Amino acid sequence: MIKNLKRIAVLVVTAALAAVGSLSAAADGYILYAGYSFSLNNRQATIHSYEGSGELYIPATIWGYTVVGIEDFAFYGRDDFDKVELRESTKLTTIGSNAFYGCTGFSRAELPSKVESLGECAFQYCTGLKTADCSAARITAIQKQTFYGCTSLEEATLPANLQTIGDWAFGNCTALAYLEIPRSVTEIADTAFFGDENLTLGVWLDSYAHTFAKENGCAYRLLDPVTLGDANGDGFVNINDVTALQQHLAELQELSDLGAKAADINMDNKLEIEDATTLQMFLAEYVLSYPVGETV
Repeated sequence: MIKNLKRIAVLVVTAALAAVGSLSAAADGYILYAGYSFSLNNRQATIHSYEGSGELYIPATIWGYTVVGIEDFAFYGRDDFDKVELRESTKLTTIGSNAFYGCTGFSRAELPSKVESLGECAFQYCTGLKTADCSAARITAIQKQTFYGCTSLEEATLPANLQTIGDWAFGNCTALAYLEIPRSVTEIADTAFFGDENLTLGVWLDSYAHTFAKENGCAYRLLDPVTLGDANGDGFVNINDVTALQQHLAELQELSDLGAKAADINMDNKLEIEDATTLQMFLAEYVLSYPVGETV
């Protein structure tokens, strides 16, 4: 009877494996399943590598085990992925260092909401990457060289609780024109944006990033709302604002950073005589396409 029960149990397990695919152990001790190589710890899986090509999909579970991590160097140098899908990995917490280093084929990376750790050089030299969305992640640091050399990167969004941007984190991201820095950031390495000659930083007044931008000669744009046209910051838009802007243009009296934002009537991130002229037209009750007197 016992032998029969054991035989039935073996048949049930065998049938289950056949239904879901084959499971085997690699010589290095990793488990192989559906093209994935992974390790297990307390019924949680960490992905080591993937045998397939084309679309790389990081699943939420693998053979019934929750996927919580991607190892260091997991996909290092793989240029045969034209798409990388991470966002469905709802329990993924860790992406290791160099995990996607040199993966040149995919254009978008969106970190899932549970990711707490993004390793150094994780996306370095991903030259096809155009969009990096880290906004939902829980990471507090963009580590050293995380996006270094991503020369096609045009859009990057950072998590609201970010604290640190490390050495060369966005170095030589030559296509990156604008990056908003959260108010929570308290440390930015001097080389964080090395080689990004066209980059403008979005910063909050008197934040660490604001000070960093001024001290390092970085182009920046204030994120704080202002009343467009209120150059002197007294709460009104009138002839005094025209005078303040003209004095600034004549280098007689410098506007504050908020005043300069408010005086940029055409919102092209430059202060020119055209802004003063347009402000005068507003006061003369011309109909303008700019929201002068409104909060922007």
